[in-house]
Amino acid sequence: MKSVAEVIAEAREYLESHGWIKGELQDEDGRVCGIGAIIYSQGWDDECLDEADKIMMEKAACALGQAVLGKEVPAFNIPAWNDMDEREEQQVLDAFAKAEKIARAGYDPDAA
Repeated sequence: MKSVAEVIAEAREYLESHGWIKGELQDEDGRVCGIGAIIYSQGWDDECLDEADKIMMEKAACALGQAVLGKEVPAFNIPAWNDMDEREEQQVLDAFAKAEKIARAGYDPDAA
């Protein structure tokens, strides 16, 4: 099983290689939003996540919330944050990079 840090790193790499969008998981050109990057980088089915995938998604969201807000956020809403009018691609990439570092440093949303 992959670590939260690995999932976040792969999602960031997916964003970098496919491009970023707002308002949908993935567009016709293959660009993805933040949550879409997590889903598609793992090869998950966006229509039917299994229980283990949902748990990993929640952990990744917690790490992103920690990176963005600097505090524990039990259910950080990645789509709402991603789709804010003022949000820019570099901010999303930076948040994923910071969340990866937080996760690699031992951040455990289950322990908070």
